[in-house]
Amino acid sequence: MMLMSGDNVYGAFKGSPARTVRRGYLRQAANFRALKWDLPTEAIWDDGDYGFNDGDGTFSHKESSRQMFLDFWKVPEEDRRRKGEGLYHEKILRTPAGVVQILFLDVRYFKSPWRKDLSGNPIKRYTPDDSPEKTLLGREQWEWLEAKLSQPASLRLLISPIQFLAEGHFWECWAMFPLERMKLMEMLDRHDVRNLVLLTGDRHRGAFYRDQTPGGISLIECTSSALNSPASQRDEPGPNRFTPLYVRENFGLIRLDWKTKSVQVELRDLFGKLIHSVTLPEIF
Repeated sequence: MMLMSGDNVYGAFKGSPARTVRRGYLRQAANFRALKWDLPTEAIWDDGDYGFNDGDGTFSHKESSRQMFLDFWKVPEEDRRRKGEGLYHEKILRTPAGVVQILFLDVRYFKSPWRKDLSGNPIKRYTPDDSPEKTLLGREQWEWLEAKLSQPASLRLLISPIQFLAEGHFWECWAMFPLERMKLMEMLDRHDVRNLVLLTGDRHRGAFYRDQTPGGISLIECTSSALNSPASQRDEPGPNRFTPLYVRENFGLIRLDWKTKSVQVELRDLFGKLIHSVTLPEIF
């Protein structure tokens, strides 16, 4: 299964409304046809397919973008995403050996605006904002997430288009809303979620990160980005990062071993060569 974690196309509502977003989907459709794409695929959006760079819930065209997303990915009419707000959703993979729960978070539709950094430093776009009024997920999505985390699963993959564990840089990430970041960690403690792997994107670079919840649950995050748009060579602080940054094109790969109950998370380059790998023994 292919998991697409956002910025699956790039566009912006400039000039003719939705033209560049629609063009992005047309190009992506042509790519899929050329590849004879037949993998089961699940997707969530980020700001590229949202249509507003670093966008938030104040975006006036978010419903138009949402409809284009739903139509491109052929989301069924009976799906929650067709009837409610946002694009957060769950995918369940059932096997004879166990159940994999995949949770896709929408960090755009409900998000409050970031606090801009006013220092004038070009590599500091935002600054942490601990206002209790700020939200990343919105009330309904938070309630949905807690309900899903309380359900049984052998393994959970939590997909956030923006980085969760990463700290030290001043670009988009959960650390810019520290109360929201802590809220999720406390939720994991409350439900004793020890079988979770975080998968993130956005940054045009790849790396692995680790941290712990207040209750001592170990968390691992794999950031994989981007398939076709490498970053500049700039390094950045990463107190929770335990691998070097990889700034060329990359993709992530997850291997499940039901016999040993272990998960191997890999970062690979454009040609499939292994860059970084971590094995989580007996995680489920």
